[in-house]
Amino acid sequence: MELSNDAILTISLDGTITSWNKGAEQTYGYSTKKIIGKPISILEPSILVEETEELIELFKQGDKIHNYETLRLREDGRVINVSVTFSPIFDASKNLISISVISRDITRSKRVEEKLRKSEERYRIATEQTGQVVYEYDLRTDKSGWAGAIEEVTGYSLEEFQRFGKEVWLKNIHLTDTSSGDEKFQSARKTGGRFKEELRLRKKDESCIYIENNGVWLKGYDGQPCEAIGVLKDITERKKRQNISLRV
Repeated sequence: MELSNDAILTISLDGTITSWNKGAEQTYGYSTKKIIGKPISILEPSILVEETEELIELFKQGDKIHNYETLRLREDGRVINVSVTFSPIFDASKNLISISVISRDITRSKRVEEKLRKSEERYRIATEQTGQVVYEYDLRTDKSGWAGAIEEVTGYSLEEFQRFGKEVWLKNIHLTDTSSGDEKFQSARKTGGRFKEELRLRKKDESCIYIENNGVWLKGYDGQPCEAIGVLKDITERKKRQNISLRV
Protein backbone atom coordinates (compact mmCIF):
# COMPACT_ATOMS: atom_id res chain seq x y z
CA MET A 1 0.00 0.00 0.00
CA GLU A 2 2.75 2.47 0.89
CA LEU A 3 4.64 1.87 -2.35
CA SER A 4 1.58 2.31 -4.58
CA ASN A 5 1.07 5.57 -6.46
CA ASP A 6 -2.67 5.00 -6.25
CA ALA A 7 -4.61 6.46 -3.34
CA ILE A 8 -5.48 3.51 -1.10
CA LEU A 9 -7.65 4.17 1.94
CA THR A 10 -9.97 2.30 4.21
CA ILE A 11 -13.34 3.55 5.37
CA SER A 12 -15.76 2.23 7.95
CA LEU A 13 -19.29 1.37 6.89
CA ASP A 14 -20.45 4.83 7.96
CA GLY A 15 -17.85 6.48 5.68
CA THR A 16 -15.18 7.41 8.23
CA ILE A 17 -11.59 7.25 6.95
CA THR A 18 -9.55 4.77 9.00
CA SER A 19 -6.37 4.36 6.91
CA TRP A 20 -4.55 6.48 4.35
CA ASN A 21 -1.43 5.65 2.32
CA LYS A 22 1.23 7.92 0.80
CA GLY A 23 -0.46 7.65 -2.59
CA ALA A 24 -3.57 9.17 -1.03
CA GLU A 25 -1.48 12.01 0.41
CA GLN A 26 -0.07 12.74 -3.05
CA THR A 27 -3.44 12.43 -4.76
CA TYR A 28 -5.56 14.44 -2.34
CA GLY A 29 -3.02 16.60 -0.51
CA TYR A 30 -4.13 15.66 3.03
CA SER A 31 -1.58 14.18 5.42
CA THR A 32 -2.46 10.94 7.20
CA LYS A 33 -2.54 12.72 10.56
CA LYS A 34 -4.97 15.33 9.29
CA ILE A 35 -7.39 13.03 7.47
CA ILE A 36 -7.79 9.97 9.74
CA GLY A 37 -11.18 10.07 11.46
CA LYS A 38 -12.69 12.48 8.94
CA PRO A 39 -15.70 11.52 6.81
CA ILE A 40 -14.86 10.55 3.23
CA SER A 41 -17.37 13.16 2.11
CA ILE A 42 -14.58 15.70 2.72
CA LEU A 43 -13.28 14.65 -0.69
CA GLU A 44 -16.53 15.44 -2.48
CA PRO A 45 -16.87 18.61 -4.57
CA SER A 46 -20.03 20.62 -3.92
CA ILE A 47 -21.71 19.37 -7.09
CA LEU A 48 -21.45 15.75 -5.89
CA VAL A 49 -22.62 16.02 -2.29
CA GLU A 50 -23.66 12.62 -0.84
CA GLU A 51 -22.39 10.71 -3.89
CA THR A 52 -19.95 8.62 -1.83
CA GLU A 53 -22.66 7.85 0.73
CA GLU A 54 -24.85 6.55 -2.10
CA LEU A 55 -21.97 4.48 -3.48
CA ILE A 56 -21.36 2.93 -0.06
CA GLU A 57 -25.03 1.97 0.24
CA LEU A 58 -25.04 0.44 -3.22
CA PHE A 59 -21.85 -1.47 -2.40
CA LYS A 60 -23.32 -2.84 0.84
CA GLN A 61 -26.33 -4.04 -1.19
CA GLY A 62 -24.04 -6.05 -3.45
CA ASP A 63 -23.40 -3.67 -6.35
CA LYS A 64 -19.87 -3.62 -7.80
CA ILE A 65 -18.03 -0.32 -7.74
CA HIS A 66 -15.15 -0.92 -10.14
CA ASN A 67 -13.26 1.78 -12.09
CA TYR A 68 -16.07 4.23 -11.36
CA GLU A 69 -15.09 7.61 -12.83
CA THR A 70 -16.00 10.68 -10.81
CA LEU A 71 -14.66 13.98 -9.44
CA ARG A 72 -12.90 14.52 -6.12
CA LEU A 73 -11.77 17.58 -4.18
CA ARG A 74 -8.16 18.04 -3.06
CA GLU A 75 -7.17 19.87 0.11
CA ASP A 76 -5.99 22.83 -2.00
CA GLY A 77 -9.46 23.16 -3.51
CA ARG A 78 -8.55 21.72 -6.90
CA VAL A 79 -11.07 19.28 -8.42
CA ILE A 80 -9.53 16.20 -10.04
CA ASN A 81 -10.81 13.28 -12.10
CA VAL A 82 -10.45 9.89 -10.44
CA SER A 83 -11.26 6.27 -11.12
CA VAL A 84 -12.54 4.59 -7.94
CA THR A 85 -12.77 0.89 -6.99
CA PHE A 86 -14.37 -0.45 -3.79
CA SER A 87 -13.28 -3.77 -2.26
CA PRO A 88 -14.83 -5.47 0.80
CA ILE A 89 -12.99 -6.17 4.04
CA PHE A 90 -14.46 -9.01 6.11
CA ASP A 91 -13.91 -10.21 9.66
CA ALA A 92 -13.27 -13.84 10.65
CA SER A 93 -17.01 -14.54 10.47
CA LYS A 94 -17.15 -13.18 6.92
CA ASN A 95 -19.09 -10.11 7.96
CA LEU A 96 -18.41 -6.92 6.04
CA ILE A 97 -16.69 -4.56 8.47
CA SER A 98 -15.06 -1.92 6.27
CA ILE A 99 -14.32 -0.96 2.68
CA SER A 100 -11.02 -0.55 0.88
CA VAL A 101 -11.14 2.30 -1.62
CA ILE A 102 -8.56 2.61 -4.38
CA SER A 103 -8.52 5.89 -6.32
CA ARG A 104 -6.43 6.64 -9.38
CA ASP A 105 -5.93 10.20 -10.58
CA ILE A 106 -6.95 10.24 -14.26
CA THR A 107 -7.07 14.01 -14.67
CA ARG A 108 -4.30 14.11 -17.25
CA SER A 109 -5.77 11.34 -19.39
CA LYS A 110 -9.23 12.96 -19.20
CA ARG A 111 -7.74 16.24 -20.40
CA VAL A 112 -6.06 14.48 -23.31
CA GLU A 113 -9.34 12.70 -24.07
CA GLU A 114 -11.26 15.98 -24.01
CA LYS A 115 -8.70 17.70 -26.26
CA LEU A 116 -8.92 14.77 -28.67
CA ARG A 117 -12.71 14.90 -28.63
CA LYS A 118 -12.70 18.63 -29.34
CA SER A 119 -10.11 18.16 -32.07
CA GLU A 120 -12.20 15.43 -33.69
CA GLU A 121 -15.32 17.57 -33.40
CA ARG A 122 -13.60 20.55 -35.05
CA TYR A 123 -12.27 18.26 -37.78
CA ARG A 124 -15.75 16.82 -38.37
CA ILE A 125 -17.29 20.28 -38.62
CA ALA A 126 -14.50 21.45 -40.94
CA THR A 127 -14.95 18.52 -43.34
CA GLU A 128 -18.73 18.88 -43.35
CA GLN A 129 -18.66 22.64 -43.88
CA THR A 130 -16.08 22.43 -46.66
CA GLY A 131 -17.96 19.64 -48.43
CA GLN A 132 -15.31 16.94 -48.03
CA VAL A 133 -15.61 13.23 -47.34
CA VAL A 134 -12.97 11.58 -45.15
CA TYR A 135 -12.33 7.86 -45.35
CA GLU A 136 -10.02 5.23 -43.93
CA TYR A 137 -9.41 1.79 -45.39
CA ASP A 138 -7.71 -0.96 -43.41
CA LEU A 139 -5.91 -3.35 -45.72
CA ARG A 140 -5.65 -5.97 -42.95
CA THR A 141 -9.37 -6.16 -42.19
CA ASP A 142 -10.51 -5.07 -45.66
CA LYS A 143 -12.93 -2.58 -44.10
CA SER A 144 -13.66 1.09 -44.82
CA GLY A 145 -14.91 3.89 -42.58
CA TRP A 146 -16.44 7.20 -43.68
CA ALA A 147 -17.07 10.64 -42.19
CA GLY A 148 -17.69 14.24 -43.25
CA ALA A 149 -20.13 15.62 -45.83
CA ILE A 150 -21.35 12.20 -46.97
CA GLU A 151 -24.90 13.17 -47.90
CA GLU A 152 -23.92 16.46 -49.56
CA VAL A 153 -21.35 14.81 -51.83
CA THR A 154 -22.88 11.36 -52.48
CA GLY A 155 -26.60 11.80 -51.89
CA TYR A 156 -26.52 8.85 -49.47
CA SER A 157 -26.98 9.15 -45.73
CA LEU A 158 -24.01 8.20 -43.57
CA GLU A 159 -25.78 4.97 -42.55
CA GLU A 160 -26.44 4.01 -46.19
CA PHE A 161 -22.92 4.82 -47.33
CA GLN A 162 -21.34 3.05 -44.37
CA ARG A 163 -23.14 -0.15 -45.35
CA PHE A 164 -21.39 -0.17 -48.74
CA GLY A 165 -18.02 -0.75 -47.09
CA LYS A 166 -15.30 -1.22 -49.68
CA GLU A 167 -17.90 -2.12 -52.32
CA VAL A 168 -18.49 1.59 -52.93
CA TRP A 169 -15.12 1.71 -54.69
CA LEU A 170 -16.16 -1.09 -57.05
CA LYS A 171 -19.71 0.07 -57.77
CA ASN A 172 -19.77 3.84 -57.41
CA ILE A 173 -16.23 5.20 -57.78
CA HIS A 174 -14.18 4.87 -60.98
CA LEU A 175 -11.07 6.35 -62.55
CA THR A 176 -11.58 9.08 -65.13
CA ASP A 177 -10.57 8.36 -68.70
CA THR A 178 -7.66 10.78 -68.51
CA SER A 179 -6.47 10.02 -64.96
CA SER A 180 -3.02 8.60 -64.47
CA GLY A 181 -3.50 8.61 -60.72
CA ASP A 182 -4.10 4.88 -60.51
CA GLU A 183 -0.41 4.20 -61.13
CA LYS A 184 0.55 6.54 -58.27
CA PHE A 185 -2.13 5.01 -56.06
CA GLN A 186 -0.98 1.45 -56.70
CA SER A 187 2.66 2.44 -56.24
CA ALA A 188 1.84 4.13 -52.91
CA ARG A 189 -0.17 1.08 -51.89
CA LYS A 190 2.92 -1.09 -52.34
CA THR A 191 5.51 1.23 -50.84
CA GLY A 192 3.54 3.66 -48.64
CA GLY A 193 3.33 7.42 -49.04
CA ARG A 194 1.01 10.01 -50.54
CA PHE A 195 -1.24 9.70 -53.57
CA LYS A 196 -3.58 11.95 -55.53
CA GLU A 197 -5.99 11.04 -58.29
CA GLU A 198 -9.17 12.17 -60.04
CA LEU A 199 -12.18 9.87 -59.95
CA ARG A 200 -15.82 9.78 -61.00
CA LEU A 201 -18.46 9.16 -58.33
CA ARG A 202 -21.96 7.94 -59.15
CA LYS A 203 -24.36 9.53 -56.67
CA LYS A 204 -27.55 8.05 -55.28
CA ASP A 205 -29.64 9.77 -57.97
CA GLU A 206 -27.41 8.09 -60.64
CA SER A 207 -25.79 11.39 -61.64
CA CYS A 208 -21.99 11.48 -61.84
CA ILE A 209 -19.55 14.01 -60.37
CA TYR A 210 -15.79 14.39 -60.44
CA ILE A 211 -13.95 13.96 -57.17
CA GLU A 212 -10.34 14.33 -56.12
CA ASN A 213 -8.93 11.53 -53.97
CA ASN A 214 -6.05 12.87 -51.88
CA GLY A 215 -4.54 10.62 -49.22
CA VAL A 216 -1.69 8.61 -47.79
CA TRP A 217 -0.87 4.96 -47.17
CA LEU A 218 0.37 4.34 -43.64
CA LYS A 219 2.86 1.58 -42.78
CA GLY A 220 2.55 -1.01 -40.02
CA TYR A 221 5.21 -2.32 -37.65
CA ASP A 222 6.51 -4.58 -40.41
CA GLY A 223 7.17 -1.60 -42.66
CA GLN A 224 4.43 -2.59 -45.10
CA PRO A 225 1.46 -0.32 -46.05
CA CYS A 226 -1.55 -1.33 -43.99
CA GLU A 227 -4.02 1.54 -43.96
CA ALA A 228 -5.11 4.34 -46.28
CA ILE A 229 -6.50 7.63 -45.00
CA GLY A 230 -7.81 10.13 -47.51
CA VAL A 231 -10.16 12.94 -48.44
CA LEU A 232 -12.64 12.99 -51.32
CA LYS A 233 -13.50 16.44 -52.63
CA ASP A 234 -16.10 17.36 -55.27
CA ILE A 235 -14.20 19.05 -58.14
CA THR A 236 -17.02 18.96 -60.71
CA GLU A 237 -17.26 22.75 -61.03
CA ARG A 238 -13.51 22.99 -61.49
CA LYS A 239 -13.62 20.38 -64.25
CA LYS A 240 -16.44 22.24 -65.97
CA ARG A 241 -14.42 25.47 -65.93
CA GLN A 242 -11.41 23.62 -67.33
CA ASN A 243 -13.52 22.20 -70.19
CA ILE A 244 -14.93 25.63 -71.01
CA SER A 245 -11.42 27.07 -70.99
CA LEU A 246 -10.20 24.36 -73.36
CA ARG A 247 -13.09 24.99 -75.80
CA VAL A 248 -12.41 28.71 -75.80
